[in-house]
Amino acid sequence: MAKRRDINIFNIAFLDLISGALGAVIILYVAVPKNKPIELPPTEKIEKIATVPEEVFNQLKKVQQNTEAEKEKLAEEVKELNEKLVALTKEQATTTDKPASGEKIDVGFSFKGKKIIFIIDVSGSMIHEDRMGQVKAGLKMFVTSLTPDYSIDVIFYPDGTRGAYRSLWGFTQEMSERNKKDVYQYLNALFPFGATPTRDVLKYALGHYRQITDIVLLSDGAPTLKNSSQVDNVNGLLKEIQDLNQGRVQINTIGVGSDMAAGIKSVKYDFLRDLSKQNEGFFHPF
Repeated sequence: MAKRRDINIFNIAFLDLISGALGAVIILYVAVPKNKPIELPPTEKIEKIATVPEEVFNQLKKVQQNTEAEKEKLAEEVKELNEKLVALTKEQATTTDKPASGEKIDVGFSFKGKKIIFIIDVSGSMIHEDRMGQVKAGLKMFVTSLTPDYSIDVIFYPDGTRGAYRSLWGFTQEMSERNKKDVYQYLNALFPFGATPTRDVLKYALGHYRQITDIVLLSDGAPTLKNSSQVDNVNGLLKEIQDLNQGRVQINTIGVGSDMAAGIKSVKYDFLRDLSKQNEGFFHPF
């Protein structure tokens, strides 16, 4: 069974470096230019101003020297930080774009492979906080970043009162520009309605797509029975999915909603966390 690896989108040192460089740039190009209206004349010009008292002249000269020294120091710091930033960027690209054989592939999240099924909860509660809109926007941006060697399909659940789910293609498609546009159009048509038949859609995905490496479930609610507000037997659901999967597919979960992001424990929070943990995936609330 593949060893689970925690999400590590950015290295902390890398973030520190970016923050430091940004701070230096702000000081150099924002703070310093604001002093232009009181920019001091060259020293030789100050010396020619006979009306300037000696005490004032000495103060002006000292301020001018300090200002020039600070500018040079900041310029050197920005140059050094920029060189380090470029080097680290190249290093990051090398380690993520060319993973070693058998190593997990990183595109923001740690996936097992490149055949991924996205399952989107479109139940009625997704209307709150514009959760549906957030999921659409986030998934569109993610799909845009995928290279053609990724193959995906998208399933939403429930399919109104007609069924428990509906898929875009029913099989995975490579992420060509044309297929990406199909995904965007499919996502645009989604709207919140109905219950949360999570058991049905997970069983379908695991049974129908035999070659997939990953499932990503995006949901804001606890599993319910089909066309019902009655909460499903969560423990029984977790065991059934684990037995059905047997570690074949990495199941990842994304909890949608402010309560999820705040880490407020509930049936739905615990379910998504445990589902990912039992199936070697990541759990990310937002």
